[in-house]
Amino acid sequence: MAIINIRYVPEAMPTNKQKADIKYAAVQWAEILDDDLSINVQVWAVNMTGTGLNAMCIPGFYQAADHPTLTRPQAKLLGAIASHDLNIDLVVVMDTETEWVLGAESALEVAAGQYSLSTTIMHELCHGLGFLGLCNVYPPVGPAAGQGIYTAANTLIPLLKRTAAVMNPAVTIPENFFPDSALTGFAVITPFADLFWHSNEELVKGMPEDDYTAFTFMGVNNIISIGTIPAGQYTVLTANGGQFEPFITCDHITGADYLMNPSTEGQYYAVPDASSRAILNLIGWTVTDD
Repeated sequence: MAIINIRYVPEAMPTNKQKADIKYAAVQWAEILDDDLSINVQVWAVNMTGTGLNAMCIPGFYQAADHPTLTRPQAKLLGAIASHDLNIDLVVVMDTETEWVLGAESALEVAAGQYSLSTTIMHELCHGLGFLGLCNVYPPVGPAAGQGIYTAANTLIPLLKRTAAVMNPAVTIPENFFPDSALTGFAVITPFADLFWHSNEELVKGMPEDDYTAFTFMGVNNIISIGTIPAGQYTVLTANGGQFEPFITCDHITGADYLMNPSTEGQYYAVPDASSRAILNLIGWTVTDD
């Protein structure tokens, strides 16, 4: 079983009731990950108004010539980082202005417009375990604007830093959390994005030029799916109102109620759902059925 260690920052401390929900979410993942490693999570409770978000996971990244782009927990899983290394692996941020629905009982009711803290933390931890594509738009302007490329870590890491800086208090990202010179492109695709295929046949998996293209939204009805697996086929979010959004587009699934929908609004999960467990299993985790 994995161990998930939660560490708090004195100047950005959640309430005791919020801590109970955060611990609950971590325990649910730890109990179903049958891999011998520890994951060290630093949690910040801050005003996120300036970001337009109410929670965020900032994972440490690992890149090397012989690996895809991995979050630190994935790098521990594959032996690229020592399995019980003590450094911070994930930074999870929660908004202090959100009126969180607290409690983790199985019958917890979360109405439209409300957010369960334990469910939201469970969602963010799943991103840190590798449920992310790290796609970005290239080029940003011009006739071909809107083409998405895989693993644009070199442009997304600066965006992560800028987002953390506008929080109040500003979230400090640990030293050596990101590669000094981040790589980009299909050669360092994330394991999650490597599952994608284009179900409308506009783009074909296995064609180098198509594999490099994560999505389009200008003039092409491009649907990206995660292939047929025991729990079903999932559609990757490729546009949010017709607009690509970093860390939202290509980092979530849509079409039904899932833990990894682009928003946890109105949702409650007592444990990680079948879709998140199935997809994490596909990207290398040993996930139990419990």
